[in-house]
Amino acid sequence: MKDINERSSNMKRILVVLLILTLGHSILQAQEDAIPIDIGQTVEGSLSETQPFAYYTFEADAGTVVSITLVSSDFDAYLVLLDSNGNVIAEDDDSAGRLNAMITTELSDTGVYLINATSLRAYRSEGEFAGVGNYELTLTSDDTTTTLEPIIDISIAYGDVITGNLSGEPINFTFEASSGDVITATLESDEFDTYLFLLDANGVELARNDDFEPFENTNSRIENFVIPEDGTYTLQVNSFGAVVGIDEESGTFNLALMPGVATSSTPVPIPSPTATPPPPMPSPTATPLPPIPSPTMTPLPPTSNTEIAYGDVIEGYLSTNTARFTFNGTAGDIINITLNSSDFDSYLLLYDENGFEIARDDDSGGDLNSRIGPFELAQSGTYTIEVTTYSYISYNETGTGNFVLRLNTAITETIEIGLNEEISDTLSNETPLLVYRVSASAGDVIMLTFDTTSYSVYARLTAAGGTVSQETYGGPGILGPIIVSEDTNYLITVGSYDQYGPYDFTLTINTTNPVAIAYDTPVTTNFDESPAQVFTFEGNAGDIIDVTVDSGGAVDARISLTSPESGTIASDDDSGSGFDPELLNIILPEDGRYAIVAQPYIPGDNGNFTINVANSGVLSIDEAAQVIRVSDKQTRGTVVLEGTAGETVLISARVLARGRDSQPYITVTQNDAILASNPIGDVERLILEFVVPEDGIVQINVEDSYYTGVIIEFSIFNVE
Repeated sequence: MKDINERSSNMKRILVVLLILTLGHSILQAQEDAIPIDIGQTVEGSLSETQPFAYYTFEADAGTVVSITLVSSDFDAYLVLLDSNGNVIAEDDDSAGRLNAMITTELSDTGVYLINATSLRAYRSEGEFAGVGNYELTLTSDDTTTTLEPIIDISIAYGDVITGNLSGEPINFTFEASSGDVITATLESDEFDTYLFLLDANGVELARNDDFEPFENTNSRIENFVIPEDGTYTLQVNSFGAVVGIDEESGTFNLALMPGVATSSTPVPIPSPTATPPPPMPSPTATPLPPIPSPTMTPLPPTSNTEIAYGDVIEGYLSTNTARFTFNGTAGDIINITLNSSDFDSYLLLYDENGFEIARDDDSGGDLNSRIGPFELAQSGTYTIEVTTYSYISYNETGTGNFVLRLNTAITETIEIGLNEEISDTLSNETPLLVYRVSASAGDVIMLTFDTTSYSVYARLTAAGGTVSQETYGGPGILGPIIVSEDTNYLITVGSYDQYGPYDFTLTINTTNPVAIAYDTPVTTNFDESPAQVFTFEGNAGDIIDVTVDSGGAVDARISLTSPESGTIASDDDSGSGFDPELLNIILPEDGRYAIVAQPYIPGDNGNFTINVANSGVLSIDEAAQVIRVSDKQTRGTVVLEGTAGETVLISARVLARGRDSQPYITVTQNDAILASNPIGDVERLILEFVVPEDGIVQINVEDSYYTGVIIEFSIFNVE
């Protein structure tokens, strides 16, 4: 959103003022109790329920550039730097990567400064609640003596392309620039995940980039940055691993600095060696699995399980990557699962009786704890809860420690509401979670409109069995449209990430009458009748479509495309001309009725616009190989082939490029039957073998739940 950063920044400033007002009467006491820390020193400490803040003081001269880093694996770190009068100089949440905090600033006066090392939870609640655990605090300055090798400084000028080698420590490239200069800096490497910073003459960060989205890889670009004043600037070359504290990556890189306005397609003269395709890698024949409602769900591998029942509280120790617990549930049960740990960042997954994932969660329990629920079970049977860690899910790193797992039913009252009924309610300490249930009939098209003044308040819309799960926070927001395929109950859960309230909100589950459109048939309309317009069309698996909006500048609109299963396939705001959105080269994953929702970017904005869905054909691998790109812009891709009953087919899936932590999963289906499924894993090529059950179209679907980007070439594999 165009103003999200500004609004978030204003909220943070308000929170800091509130925190300092709360502590203002005791700022002298905080200074008296503070522990002295010297520049160049690292100290260890811990926060507790009774001591949610830790204070440190240091002395420094005017003009000193200090860097303060707070690192913890137990809580979401937060830093506040104050002067001797209690005035806030700087504050930070996650600039050190992951959930760690870092402040880098130039001090304006000579004197004593106060560091408040705390948790985001304590900061937001003004000390009412605490993040608990150990931390490490480091204070350095621009002239701190260190045993590390000094950062290398190299000159670079406009038009230069420099080849270098990163061996662990970041490398600085300095250049002279004038006020108003527009620059684009590009950092590429085939050997590590790049990270690029732009700093001013005082070392203050002006811009950073990890993975420039249009590149669809792990290379970095700072594009069209306007230089604020005459002076010396620095481009700092680093790796993603070093920035987030995982590992210091190394390797050869190319850095280009170009003047003038660039576009995402502007070529930069950086050589990139052509990768040699790896030889074919055989894969064991995939055994067909039983049909499930969604062909892209990931099956649960077999392992030993522990039984758990409603009302149980299990205190355990995670000694391996995962622990699993099974329970018997009845259709219609509304359950809540919570996972708490002070030793690791928890992660929860829920699987149905067939071993397919139906829900997952990281931090909805607050303070790095996990919660699934309220969640309505769609079928009676045996369900599996998987306990694991964020580090294992995201980085395949082992996490161990103590945990507490709870399984309950209906811990909060479920409020029955009707379609088109407006609800106004309040979250508070007494009611930190509210759950509503609404029933919809087959053929309904429904949308949730939600509004609140707090960015920490969320609304989650979930269908029974998890077939639909969408979330919005802050306000105003819209979820859907959802095309209801069968009579279904939906749960609307309203809660807060900080749980401190009171927070007012309004919500409505609206039924809408969508406008039916056809391929290549433009429709002109506006927002006179509704704040959001819904369009539906019939599509087939493998169709390649372009969705364009043309308002001629009359209205700033945004669009999103949802599948027949009500999952969002793609969305856009301003990719077209002017402020118009467009979705190009979208591959439809299945046959059925698709929906497009168009709404003004600014609520209340209105004007005529023309929407068109153009069909470019279908991606078939019968005659030639086809390439699929999956990312956060397009979360699923599909190719098809014409199958003959009884035919044995081998499909080659070859990875051409992938983002960090990419985990593409491939599923082959015909009608409702799954013929083969397998993750690609870390290999460069996967062969799937299956037997076609009947004549007709076979779909090959690819999905990457981490949305880090992957490009895969699909072809029919011929054994010679």
